Order: sequence, then C-alpha cells, then structure tokens
Amino acid sequence: KDKMADVKLSGVDSLFLNLERPEQLMTIASLWTFKHHLEREKVNAKARELAEMFPTMNSVLRETKPAEFVWAARPISEFDVDYHVKHIQLRAETEDNEISSGLSEAELEQLEKNKLRTVASRLMSTPLDRNYPLWQLHIITGLLPDRCFLFSRVHHSIADGQGTVRALLTLTGHDPAKATAPVQYGKSSRTTGASPAAPKSAFAPLWKFLLIIYSILHFICAQIYLALYQNPTNFGQTLSTAKRVDWIESISLDDVKYIKNTFNATINDVLTAVLTGALRNFLYKRSRLRQAEHLLCQIPVSVRKPNDWDMGNRAATISVWLPVGESDPLLRLRKVQSVMQQKKSSPEAILAFNSMVNLKRTPRFAASPFFARIFFYYCRKSVVALTNVPGPAQKLVFADQAIESYIPFIPQVGPGGPGMALLTYNNKLAVSLLVDEEYMASADQQGQCNGGKALVDEFAAEFDRYLALAHAHEASSKTEH
Repeated sequence: KDKMADVKLSGVDSLFLNLERPEQLMTIASLWTFKHHLEREKVNAKARELAEMFPTMNSVLRETKPAEFVWAARPISEFDVDYHVKHIQLRAETEDNEISSGLSEAELEQLEKNKLRTVASRLMSTPLDRNYPLWQLHIITGLLPDRCFLFSRVHHSIADGQGTVRALLTLTGHDPAKATAPVQYGKSSRTTGASPAAPKSAFAPLWKFLLIIYSILHFICAQIYLALYQNPTNFGQTLSTAKRVDWIESISLDDVKYIKNTFNATINDVLTAVLTGALRNFLYKRSRLRQAEHLLCQIPVSVRKPNDWDMGNRAATISVWLPVGESDPLLRLRKVQSVMQQKKSSPEAILAFNSMVNLKRTPRFAASPFFARIFFYYCRKSVVALTNVPGPAQKLVFADQAIESYIPFIPQVGPGGPGMALLTYNNKLAVSLLVDEEYMASADQQGQCNGGKALVDEFAAEFDRYLALAHAHEASSKTEH
C-alpha cells in the first residue's frame, strides 16, 4: 500500500518543473557506448526493473493545488515499455550519398559520431511528455558493424545528476552497494560549509549566534553583489529551442592525476582551471569577453549520503568566480585553488544547503512564478554550469553488454550559457557540453553552428597544455637534482 501512495514533490523538485521552458528544458541525460547490439527485450526488462525499483519512475505528475504537484502512483501493470524504450537507427538519419564503400573505418566512425551528435542534440531539444513518467531510454544503432548506444533522458524534477547516475547504475551488472560507484560530486562536495568548531565554553552559544549572524550577512552581501553584477559576455542571449551537444570521452584519468600531483592540487582544481582557460580562449578569439577578470560559474554540491540511492534532488549550488583574466595557466591554477579553498571555508554552502532544505518544505513558494523569476534572474548572471561526478572505476555491464564509455549531459544554467558535465568512468574522463544552437552559430566566425565543438576542443587543448607543463616541471625538477 505504501508503495502505491502518491508522493508530494518537494520544493526543489517542484522548482525544476516551474523553471522549464521550451527553450530551457530541465533534462539530465547520459550516453552509453557498446561494441555490440543491445537486445530490445533485455533493455525492456531493465526499464521495467527501473520502474519497479523506484516508484517515481512509474508515476505521473498530478497538480493537486496551484503550483503543488504529486507523483501519482500507478500499478506496474500500467507501465508502458513502448513509450519508455525507443529505437533509433543512425542509418535512417544518413543520406545514401554520405555512405560509400570507399569510406575507411575512421571516416565511417567520424560520420557516425556526427550523426550521433545530431540525434543527441535533437533529443536534448525535445521535452519529455508530462502525461507519462518523465524519463526515456533510446537504443541507437550505429553505422559501424554491431556498434550500439543507449541515450537516457530523465527530468530534473525526478532526481539530481548524482541521483540519476545512481539509479542507472542499479541496472548494471554490478551490485551498486558494492561497486565503486559515484558517491560524491567530486571533492568539492566536501564543501558542506562545515563551520569552525565552536569553543567548548560558556561562550559557545554566543559564538554560534554570532557565526549565524555573520553567515547571513555574508550571504546577503553576496546576493546584493550578484544582483548588481553584469555578465561581461554575450552568453546572456535569448535562448532558442534548438540545442547542440558535443563531447570528449578519451581523456586519461591517470593524466589528470599526474597534473594534480605535480602541482599539488585537487582533481577539481585542475579541471576547473582547464575549463577557465578554455572559456578564456573561446571568448577572446570571438571578441565575446569584455575585459573581464572573472566569470561566474555555478557548481552543484551534493549533500547525499554515501548510502543514499533514493530519487529526488539533494544538491545545493554554489557560485564560483573563474579567473579568466589570468593568461598564465599556472597562476590561473593557483587562483582557482584559492577560490575553491575559500568556498570550502565560507558559509555559502551552509546557507545554500539550508535554503535547499527550506525549499523542500515549501513546495508552493518554490514552484511559484515569482520565485522562478528570481531564480532565473540570478541564473542569467552565470556563464556556465559545471558538474563533476566521479563515476565507476571499472567497466560495467548493462543488458549483458559491456559499457565502453559513459557521457553525462546537464541542462543550461541560463540564457546562452553552456552546461558542462564531467564524469570519470573506467579510468577515463568524459567531458560534455550542451549549448544554445542560435548562440553558437552567432559565436562562430563563419556563422556556422558547430554544436559547441569549438569549446570542447578548447578544453582538450587547454588540458594538453597543462599536461605538457606538468611534464616540463617534472623534467626541470629532475635536472635541478
């Protein structure tokens, strides 16, 4: 009986419903690559298993009061597998004259990725039907022999990025409780805003009170500054309904750790510094950066416990100022380290977390158009949303086929700004980007939309630059000794 009970959406979950617009969908997605075809019946069984394991995945939205929603429970007999599992053939997306017998395997693979990018972009531009549970799996047959992909879409109102990853991991061949599955949004998830230990004395209550006052004043000042801050890029354009995605899936995690160890930084520091350099190069080359020293980035901070595999949103968001004005990559890395360290010791994460808790308790206010307008106004201040999810360290199996790569996708943070996601899987780092097609077309010097490939390429080039600097630093150290 409890499993069939309707579940009221929390304030945060309701917020993502109200934030969604045709030009700004709240869809979290992922792309899995397989060397061999997936059997439709086995994928159907996995989809049904997901609906049975998480009742929300078999529930539909119902508005009980203005701006208040519940997940209306349904018996598993009403689960519509034909809606939740779709099949797409890349060959049907390809013109006959594009495929010729003279194409090499490398050329065919590049054509396949181009067509896959087009399909993924279309799916990320298409809203989920609110008359059904808000998720779908798309089996995509590739152009190469036996190549297959699985593209999953889940609405943000069901779960945050980490919750979605964990739910999908329950469908893999490993026991999620025993597998080395993601349990944090990177080391930055430690920024739960732990305050300095209060002295154990008669003044402890006074110390705690003063700390609360300081935290509130700090938060208010930060919000006032954000309200006055003007985004110094042209990312703040009006959004269009057409989105484009691109990705890299072959960065070695060992190389990331090598850079981290060489410069005594964290993995998050390194990847954030790389992103900062990529944004700087991309915007400067297109004259889109108006002499700004810093750009605002939104980073989700997970507050999930390691054993929390439930659905729902359990992440707060912190604002990080990226030092894009710094041209020296090593100085930029040190500045990023300093910024991240300040965030770890600041009260912002405490207040962000407490705000999230309060929003969960006030679904009507969180889902109101008034609050959505305020939230959206602050989103316009950010240039990029960045999430970093440590994924499984070993290769996983889904429907009896090994998952060769795992690429995540997140929504955009605001008008024009890209959503960038990083995920580690099987000792590789995948980097994905979702951008507004209209903006990217205007940003490209030839007036052609390249699906964000230019920005992804800048990320790869900047990473290679840091790797080269790390090797040079090690060689110099050996010479000195």
